[in-house]
Amino acid sequence: MSSLRARRVPVKRKRNAEVTKTVILDAALREFAEQGFAGARMDEIAKVAAVNKALLYYYFESKDQLFIGEIHRAFLTVTDALHAALSRPASPGQRLLAFLDANFEVLAAQPLLARLLGQEVDMLKSISSETISGLFQQGFLDRIVPLLAEFRTVLAEGVKTGEFRTVDIDAVVPLLIMLVRTAARGMPMVGKFLPGSKNMSAARRRAAAIDLIKASIFTAPLKRAAKTKSESKK
Repeated sequence: MSSLRARRVPVKRKRNAEVTKTVILDAALREFAEQGFAGARMDEIAKVAAVNKALLYYYFESKDQLFIGEIHRAFLTVTDALHAALSRPASPGQRLLAFLDANFEVLAAQPLLARLLGQEVDMLKSISSETISGLFQQGFLDRIVPLLAEFRTVLAEGVKTGEFRTVDIDAVVPLLIMLVRTAARGMPMVGKFLPGSKNMSAARRRAAAIDLIKASIFTAPLKRAAKTKSESKK
């Protein structure tokens, strides 16, 4: 009586679509951050993600669509953290510092994201109008516009209560955000000319930025300075 040998039938593992997309987006983040939108190559992204190009194009039909997915994911991460900071029950000053601190934490934890966001001017020159429209369709405006409005409201409340000095709020909002971004990612070019700025730690840049913001926006430092000046005249 002959014995029957059971033959092994290869079991095809079902690919997890979300995991695959995450791996692709992680690879794309590095490529976009290091090469910019124009210089990014789909071949390289597929190679780093360890997927074939057919699968890459299955999930993202073009570089523009992949970029939209990357920015959409980035803003989900950033705006959630920033909204939580602005929504906390606290004074305008505390909420402002929490907002700036949340920016630092997100960007410091994800240096490639900070680098990507730092290239926004060049990216807007390179990407097509269809891509920009795609960003809007992904809810970009629904997230970023209310967040900026909320940040502006915090500044306005602080000015009204006297916690902040009177400033041109619409001009100050983008300046504060740019200061935080710059402090979070550093400025390698400046380090070439100012040795003291080269290899400066993120913690030191963060402390300096917060100190500068406190001195320029909050009224308390101004009051202390005025008091000191008054006492010195006696």
